[in-house]
Amino acid sequence: MKNIILLFILFNFISTSHSQVERVVYWVHGLGGDNAAFAKVATATTYNSSDNVPDYPRRWLYSSQLGYEAQSYSLNSAAGYLESKIRLQDYLSTSFNLPNYNKNFIIAHSQGGLVSRSLDKLYSENPFLGRRVGGLVTFGTPHQGARILSNIGQFNSFISSGCSDLSAGVLEEAIPNGFLIDLIIPNNLVSLVTQPICELAGEVAPLAFNDFTQPITEDYKVGATALATLNGFQSNIPKVAFYGIEEKDKVLWKILYNVKDRKPNSFPAFGADDDDKLAIAAANNLIKYQAKV
Repeated sequence: MKNIILLFILFNFISTSHSQVERVVYWVHGLGGDNAAFAKVATATTYNSSDNVPDYPRRWLYSSQLGYEAQSYSLNSAAGYLESKIRLQDYLSTSFNLPNYNKNFIIAHSQGGLVSRSLDKLYSENPFLGRRVGGLVTFGTPHQGARILSNIGQFNSFISSGCSDLSAGVLEEAIPNGFLIDLIIPNNLVSLVTQPICELAGEVAPLAFNDFTQPITEDYKVGATALATLNGFQSNIPKVAFYGIEEKDKVLWKILYNVKDRKPNSFPAFGADDDDKLAIAAANNLIKYQAKV
């Protein structure tokens, strides 16, 4: 009798919990991310999560994080891979007794938004696949192309020359003044010190931008044929696009600040810190040396 009661309670709990799930949301990462990029925010959003975030109630949805880690993909091949991974998760809709896939949607960041739009196009052009996503939300996605991808080749020379320019003042200040010192220390000491270091920095710097030079990024450079084709596609599903407007004089510093290993899960959900730190430091240094001049 006890076993029957326990089974009834368990069944009732599962039925109640499942009745709270109205849809499956697929989270798709951006450039350089992986299928764990949304771990904290996806968990906090899920219906039965124990990860409570103040002023952010859990939704009646189940979160599924998807990745397309092979950087050798094009946008279309990444979309094909994403389609196969979503299809393998059909059991979720069955488990939660969801009658159709229309309420399921994708939340995608940056490059992931273009991969997800390519998936939408794939579904429309190949109805035999069976559409499993009924909506799309993108944020920070370069729908008109990412200009930085066209300029990434200039970064090594920029880093090299920038290294020399920015270190010159610091080294000049470090050298004591005086007649005898001027006789001992050569006039070109600063360049002798900075040149080999900065040349090396220029050679090493591109390694930090490895994600920016993969085959998939060729598809969404400004003016890329693949991007033009995607933008010519007329989608019929509901879509929302969130975007931000950056201050032009801070863009480079923000990119450099975020190139280092700053994973989103190193912060609390929705708690990523400000990325103005390097831009502020650069502005303060500019003021400092302008005053000295």
